[in-house]
Amino acid sequence: MDDRRAEAGRIGQGPEVVLEMWIDADQEPISLRLAGTLDVTTQDNVLSVVGELIAQGARNFNLESSELELADFGGLEALVALEQLVSCSGGQLTGVDHG
Repeated sequence: MDDRRAEAGRIGQGPEVVLEMWIDADQEPISLRLAGTLDVTTQDNVLSVVGELIAQGARNFNLESSELELADFGGLEALVALEQLVSCSGGQLTGVDHG
């Protein structure tokens, strides 16, 4: 099992991690677990990582977001953008909860 952990974003001063992302890309759907705060300051990193996986041929993703906080409207926009990115590749994103 390839359980790669990638830090998806930082905001504020110092080394405080505000969003963590774990990816299991051994099979499809690819498991994507997000924990922390998703907002306009962290969304670009998430979209970039998923975009790279799509470029490598991945199409279907399952989002596990039980530890995810949508800090503001930007967090909701980020989820919608993630759904659109996967959909435009011909894939499907499951497990999305718009809160």
